Amino acid sequence: MGANVTDLFSSLEPQERRVFWVLQKQGPLSKNQLQQITGFKLTTLNRFLRPLEEKSLVIRSQFGKSSGGRKPALYDVNDRTYYILGADISRIYMKVVVTNLKMQVVLSRHFDMEETSTPEWTVKKITEVVKELLLTKVIDAKILLAGVGTVGPMDKPRGMLTSPRYFKAPGWHNVPISMLLESTLGCHVALDNGANTAVLAESLYGIGCGHDRVLYVNCGMGIRMGTFFDGALIHTAENEEDTFGHMVVNADGIRCACGKRGCLDCYASARAIAENFKRHREAGEGSTLPANAPWRDICMAATDDHLAKEMILRAAFYLNVGLSNLIGLLEPGLVILSGPLIQISTLYYQTVVKQANLLNYSHKNKTNFHRGGNFKGDAIAVGAAALALEEAIGVNTAISHV
Repeated sequence: MGANVTDLFSSLEPQERRVFWVLQKQGPLSKNQLQQITGFKLTTLNRFLRPLEEKSLVIRSQFGKSSGGRKPALYDVNDRTYYILGADISRIYMKVVVTNLKMQVVLSRHFDMEETSTPEWTVKKITEVVKELLLTKVIDAKILLAGVGTVGPMDKPRGMLTSPRYFKAPGWHNVPISMLLESTLGCHVALDNGANTAVLAESLYGIGCGHDRVLYVNCGMGIRMGTFFDGALIHTAENEEDTFGHMVVNADGIRCACGKRGCLDCYASARAIAENFKRHREAGEGSTLPANAPWRDICMAATDDHLAKEMILRAAFYLNVGLSNLIGLLEPGLVILSGPLIQISTLYYQTVVKQANLLNYSHKNKTNFHRGGNFKGDAIAVGAAALALEEAIGVNTAISHV
């Protein structure tokens, strides 16, 4: 089902991959522009361009403006022959996208994750999307690579989800998700935490372009965070994306599943909103909603229901406590707030940003906020596709561990 991408990229010289990487990020470019960026002489550049054109990775896309003579040919990556699949697997939903080599989404599919959404069901659905594309000829192309952005904890080198919590369906412990997908898709499958893939997409191709330091906070059933600083995707030592969610914001607070008290997850997540609402209802506080109301219903009722509004404001307050610590320490230029909770509750998002602006974390540099980023709900899946390509190219995949 997939092309042999290992041979496609590994057969290229490092300098040829460098030229591809430059065109993929900045194309279309003339040879003169490529020379200025890469520092290669014209004869050397021609030698490196030739195999890229022969493999249909690079094409002469158009002609530039003339400076007095013949119009120069502009080179760019081929956006119509090779494609990459990206999957965002969360506890609530799954998003599957197909992008071209410029990370432009050509097709997107959404699935709800229910009690029947086992790993086997998930792999089957992803495979069916690819088959649908190829059989219906929505794209007449090759799926070169695939990437998955999902929840942790995970063993990234082995492509395995180890012990994620809160999936509705059984069977999500010790799942070799990369191997399962590789066996059906026939191509390499990269794996990383979803917040990491999202911040990669936004930093390289989205709203984060031009910012040296970008934070991406995903607010859903848990609080996840990805960081991209000075051209590098930052991983924690254990590659855990929920480290921010387990920052203590109330030392004498609720006991968290991790064993600590007062973790951010226990106050600011969608799951926390539902659990805290239930506690208040069972204690006798009034509301138009039942005690076991889902978090989505609580968000939707917050306009008219006093208790629902109070729970949203409480969650936003604690998220801002965590952000104040984080921003004061890291001083990012941009914070992207995303995820199901941000998408559904305008009150939650606006309250966080309003409180953040009042605090004015940094006297030197103002931190900007953005709701959803450029890629919105596709960010994790697009970032998974971007991760797969960055790993295959192997040119500028700077990854740091802290």
